[in-house]
Amino acid sequence: MVNHTLSTETGRFELIGQPMVVTRGSQLPEALRSKKPIIIDNPEMEKRFRSLQRWQEARIWFFGVLAAALVAYAISRDYKIELSWHRDWKISTMDGKLILTPVERR
Repeated sequence: MVNHTLSTETGRFELIGQPMVVTRGSQLPEALRSKKPIIIDNPEMEKRFRSLQRWQEARIWFFGVLAAALVAYAISRDYKIELSWHRDWKISTMDGKLILTPVERR
């Protein structure tokens, strides 16, 4: 069994279980509830999540935070998921695939 977890202390990506693959926006709410890693396998969805990832990592703090918040809001509205989802999930890329990984909180 293989699973992905992201340690917030080390920033390391570890494989521990089987990730869920999301191909349609309607699958996202259920996938997020599962608390398993999620592979986004849909070009349109992937583009939106990559945009969010890019703004979260932006060097211009104010504009980056504002743009990331607006993109996260649009994602939550369009895919009918909780607005706070982006605090509990890390967006990363592995082998060219976009992966949402639950963040370990202590």
